[in-house]
Amino acid sequence: EPVGSADESPAGQIYDEISAEYLHAFEKNAPIIVGPVTDRWGSWITALVPLTDQHTGELAAILGMDMDAGNWRAALIRAAIPPSAITVTLILILMTNVVLSSRNEQTHGTGAMSPQLLKSAVIAAVGLVLTLSGAWLFHNQETRSRLLDFRQLANERSRALLENFRSLRDIELEGLARFIEGSHEVDNREFQRYSGYLVQN
Repeated sequence: EPVGSADESPAGQIYDEISAEYLHAFEKNAPIIVGPVTDRWGSWITALVPLTDQHTGELAAILGMDMDAGNWRAALIRAAIPPSAITVTLILILMTNVVLSSRNEQTHGTGAMSPQLLKSAVIAAVGLVLTLSGAWLFHNQETRSRLLDFRQLANERSRALLENFRSLRDIELEGLARFIEGSHEVDNREFQRYSGYLVQN
């Protein structure tokens, strides 16, 4: 929230309403997803990921990200609609078959649909629904697969960038810091000469 807004959460604010579930991330030093949890700001699904010290493995901080519980519920409903629609459609087809079959028996074939034609229509309708469902599932699987491939490629590229930053931090900037610490006085010319390679890198 922007500074000065009614819902602003300033740096260092104590979070008195913390859920006991949130504390598991601190106690177990493991990532968790919690929620929905309601506080003064609303209702949330929260992902908590521990950040540990590289050298000691001790917990340094917890990264938390909230998702509005209303958005989460809407996503669940959207995910449930297609399978529910398929199931309801198949039930309607089978119920229609039962109703038409019982009418055929009552009218004893006069002006009614023949049993063979009715069976064929039901089989065709069920087959059409299952075929469309299969095509939809295949399309979703392909989309998910493409997204996973993209994420994997992005992770590989970003990992290389991260390694460069780590190298810059742990080796090159550390060397610069030691150079400055070890010198009584570093003038501009010396600094430019030493740091020129770092700037290019």
